[in-house]
Amino acid sequence: MKNKNLGIITALMTIAVIGGFVISYQVFQPETTPTITTKIDTANFEKSQMRGLGDLYLLDYGNEISADAARTMTGFTKASTPSMVIENLALKSVRVRDYAESHMMTAFYVPSIIMLQDLDTFESVMNNKGIIVIFTEEKQSSTYDSQKWREEFVKAAPQVRKSDTINGYPTIVITGNPDKDIKSEVLVYKDNLQIDIVSVKHNVNELVGIAQLITRG
Repeated sequence: MKNKNLGIITALMTIAVIGGFVISYQVFQPETTPTITTKIDTANFEKSQMRGLGDLYLLDYGNEISADAARTMTGFTKASTPSMVIENLALKSVRVRDYAESHMMTAFYVPSIIMLQDLDTFESVMNNKGIIVIFTEEKQSSTYDSQKWREEFVKAAPQVRKSDTINGYPTIVITGNPDKDIKSEVLVYKDNLQIDIVSVKHNVNELVGIAQLITRG
């Protein structure tokens, strides 16, 4: 099946494999809607969700810049990056990676006392109760039905995935297990902006609260 964002896929698959992190389903969306839904059991899903070695450096997400500069560079004017979110988690780094057809903007939230540097890793962010918010652009295509894709994606693992809406925007909620280091994730589709919120140490309800905050207005 042809994918319209081959350059982005290659780069993000490397990130996902090395860091064991973001599912980034929205970046891997095909041009045509899947016609087959494959059920998976909860045990296998949890195994696939376990974080990996976490060797990816923050520098791999791009150079650090200000949130305003990141919005200007990417054109993601609706990418909200509040200075603080839950449990005193503060915005400590914003980074942008450029790909052939789009950008990826990433915001890193960690406890206020922690300072992030280029050679800090994904795993160290997660271990310090960090939360990562990734903004990408959903490419439009006459052959791609985004609503149908989301429905099929949720049906593939109904034990842990569910459809929802947050502030009126379509949302996929993926329930993990912080006690087992199984990441939770919330994906929100705000117009053509795709927002992916990920954490290992926080439960999915906390991530939903963050999604409500950053998609308000």
